[in-house]
Amino acid sequence: MWIIARVSAAALAVAFVLVGCVPTTTPASPAPRPSATPVFATEAEALAAATEAYAAYQKTLDDAFSSYENTLLSKVASGAALSKAKDSVANYQKVRKRQTGRASIDTVSFVDTPSALLGDHKSLFAQAYLCLDLSQVDVLDGDDRSVVPAGAERRFPIIASLVWDRSLKKLLVDEDESWSGENFC
Repeated sequence: MWIIARVSAAALAVAFVLVGCVPTTTPASPAPRPSATPVFATEAEALAAATEAYAAYQKTLDDAFSSYENTLLSKVASGAALSKAKDSVANYQKVRKRQTGRASIDTVSFVDTPSALLGDHKSLFAQAYLCLDLSQVDVLDGDDRSVVPAGAERRFPIIASLVWDRSLKKLLVDEDESWSGENFC
């Protein structure tokens, strides 16, 4: 039955061409549109910018966790990352915790080719894997006692989404979360 239907459809298509119901010439393809100029010329340049953006985000977050001042976060974060960071800082202040020391990042790599290299200005973003190192960070309670358990893990794999901010002309951290796959740190 399937073969008959297929043959009948083919015969019908030939009949339409012979009768003139189907155009015999193919329409011209639209002229290719020029693509937007990429923000970064090379993947190395984009990776350096992503590393710098996440490091600036982490430094600003470190400062906010120690001073409760969160107004500068909007210069380094947007979207879910900004909302989550402001909520975390407010919670630290509420429960009288504060951070001392600085976190660092290393082992940064892209999940995929970032759209900023392709000139796709509609969705300029990149996703990156990175290692967050908290070995120089302590969290103190209201009595200045450490609340970090002895022997706690101090390096964490993170996946971060970064977006291009046209007005600031730089990448901002838009989302970050612990990577649930294999630990690459």
